[in-house]
Amino acid sequence: MSAQNGQREIMNSRTKLFGALAAVLGVVLLYGGWLAVRAQRNLVTLNVRNMDVRQVVKKIQWQTWEIVQLHKDVQGKVTLRVHDMPLEQVLRMVGEQTFANSSVIYPLYSSGKSLAALKKALRGEIDPAVNGWTNLQNRAAFRGGPGGPGGMFGGGMAAAPTAGQPRRVSLQIQDKDAVFAALAFGRYAQTRVVPEDGTTTSINLTLNQATVPDAVAQLAKKAHRSWTKLYTIRAEFGPGGPGGPNFAGGPGGPGGLPFVVAREPDGPNRRGPGGPEMTDEQRDEMRKQRAALEEELRQALPAEERQKLEQAQAEREKQMQEMRDMTPEQRAQRFSQMGGPMGGPRMDKMMRDRVLTSTPEQRARMMGPGGPGRGPGGRGPGG
Repeated sequence: MSAQNGQREIMNSRTKLFGALAAVLGVVLLYGGWLAVRAQRNLVTLNVRNMDVRQVVKKIQWQTWEIVQLHKDVQGKVTLRVHDMPLEQVLRMVGEQTFANSSVIYPLYSSGKSLAALKKALRGEIDPAVNGWTNLQNRAAFRGGPGGPGGMFGGGMAAAPTAGQPRRVSLQIQDKDAVFAALAFGRYAQTRVVPEDGTTTSINLTLNQATVPDAVAQLAKKAHRSWTKLYTIRAEFGPGGPGGPNFAGGPGGPGGLPFVVAREPDGPNRRGPGGPEMTDEQRDEMRKQRAALEEELRQALPAEERQKLEQAQAEREKQMQEMRDMTPEQRAQRFSQMGGPMGGPRMDKMMRDRVLTSTPEQRARMMGPGGPGRGPGGRGPGG
């Protein structure tokens, strides 16, 4: 009888042990599932003050399971207080506080070796121009200013998606190269595609309300390349950096002045503003090339989208004419009423986020000479 009782106690002990282990395993699985869901949604929750940017990026990577290509020259302290904020928005705030540029790029690459070279270039370890990624320095994919992505009237690009909805891409690209396709994606989908050097396949591609990943995947297939999505924070000062002619701020960037690279069929890209001195004949030729490229890009839109673009341009010209006839006070009031990057709720939220997630020293630096939109080299509303 006592032997039976002893055996029963052993079985009960094993049952309790297995039950405890199952409970622990269940908690671990639930927590792991919660982390996986958060990582899949790329949401970030952080509360840090004056922390080195590299430590902040490590925390972001741990939460999202994404690798951020952080340029070696990016330095500074970061203060963040965010809860379930999208990764891209958080990286933009990190960039603002360290006077760097955050971006998302979609490379089209031929091999793991070439992708590794691109990542090294993004981290500032090698020169992209001599390692197969000349197009990484091509800023024409994002043309800012009035009518460009981030311009004050927002024409010439895809409409912003509804909150929570993915951006959709509609394009008709016929017998064009990958560089032209990248220009079209940058202009109308606000998506930076970077083809590896030597991507010479002629592209024929029709997209109808495709999501960005699906659109890039279809483009990569047509170009006989693999693709991926990379998050970057790069230190780009002077020409090509904050306040300079690049895709991320200043002239040529969203919110900056118009800037176009004219593509020469038998030679390298030639820059307009900020490039070498040109004769009147060269400037005239540059204008012709730019007009031809603009028309090529326009033809990459489906007929319905082209019609919308033309209507938006007509409305933009009307608004600009109205603003020319206004007094400075009336013009300032109009800007405050606008919902685009120059004013309205979007700008209010952006400024509020900056204030809430920065230290007093950072706020003084951002708003002082040389800060965003303040003086030479400062980053304007689109920077």
